[in-house]
Amino acid sequence: MVAACLPALVSLVYVAGRRLGMWLDALVGGGGWLAAYLLRLPVLIALTTLGPLARAIIASILAGIFEEGLRYLLMRVRMKPSYSLKRASAFGLGWGLTEALLIFCINVPLAVAVTGYGWLELMPGAVERNIAITFHVAASCIIAVSLATARWPYMLIAVGLHSGVNMAGLAVMLTTRNPWVIEGVLALIVAVIAVPTIIKSRKVLRERQNNTKVKNIRVG
Repeated sequence: MVAACLPALVSLVYVAGRRLGMWLDALVGGGGWLAAYLLRLPVLIALTTLGPLARAIIASILAGIFEEGLRYLLMRVRMKPSYSLKRASAFGLGWGLTEALLIFCINVPLAVAVTGYGWLELMPGAVERNIAITFHVAASCIIAVSLATARWPYMLIAVGLHSGVNMAGLAVMLTTRNPWVIEGVLALIVAVIAVPTIIKSRKVLRERQNNTKVKNIRVG
């Protein structure tokens, strides 16, 4: 659905503009999501003997470990030593857009054909994808700060937040079957994480860039 991807795509166009490097950042981010999914897929398949709740909890934990671990490695290789809010945002948008396309959008025609759902029934799923993309941007900012400041514990924070948000969504889903309530709670949680994260990351990354420029001037 257009609603699942259009806001993030518009944001990516705004952030990346005509900068080919940032579009490549987004492409690497998209490839990172796919790689993280494929890497943990055998583990998820091996867990099919467990009950639904146990599988969901373990899947939430694995998502944090695999996705944030690979995000850390890819951003380190791709962006070192130039970490910025815009590059982290482009990376996160590419990551989230790929997930939205492969997990949600390509399944919409099948869902409509099998269940007969209309756009109203599918809209919560589109909203959820936008919430997830916002989180991926915030997580990419945390990883960028971790790399720029050489403080690896920030990566563990990203892992914990990722797994925590997934488990929070699971808990709300078990409490209520209303999809709009679920997405409303998730939106609030992600907003509380993303807004201060992006603001703080912008400040830290800008300071690091300025300090690097001053050092380069002194050396020169």
